[in-house]
Amino acid sequence: IVASTSLSSSLIRSFNTATILSRVTSCPILSFVTSIQCLTASSSSNRISLPTINRVEENYGIIPKRLMGDTAYGTAEMLNWTVEKGIALHSPIWEKGERNDDTYSISELVFDPQNNEYICPKNNRLHTTNEVTHANTIRYRSRVRECADCKDKSKCCPNTSCRRIARSLYEEAREIARAIHKTPEYQ
Repeated sequence: IVASTSLSSSLIRSFNTATILSRVTSCPILSFVTSIQCLTASSSSNRISLPTINRVEENYGIIPKRLMGDTAYGTAEMLNWTVEKGIALHSPIWEKGERNDDTYSISELVFDPQNNEYICPKNNRLHTTNEVTHANTIRYRSRVRECADCKDKSKCCPNTSCRRIARSLYEEAREIARAIHKTPEYQ
């Protein structure tokens, strides 16, 4: 189990701590600390956890089965790292594609992996050049003429000539995390 906490007072600086507790296999109640790492509170949570978990794996051969954290743990890169390690991440996912303005969110479009394209609710296709951006995403966009004639343009891309989407290189890991969110353990 990995836990993040913050300590602060007027006398000491704030610190984030990443603590790994390992259960004693012969006694399920007893646990012991295998690693603690403190950094200033401005440090990103996942910058703390990654080296801490890697160090415990190297020193003790232990990898946690679950990791719990706040939204800072829900970045695409962190989700991908936990999937590669076989760790179930119990953390809110950092979602950038969801909208709350009555327009279509990315979750309302369907990704077609066979053709590497998105399909909008009106069955128009969003294509890509497969060029990776500096943010580790691949851009998809619809055709301007298809959007101009679409009766749902105001619900899809009201302020642009066509719909554009950025898909994370780690979207498969994000899907695994979304599935974990639906489990009773996450609830």
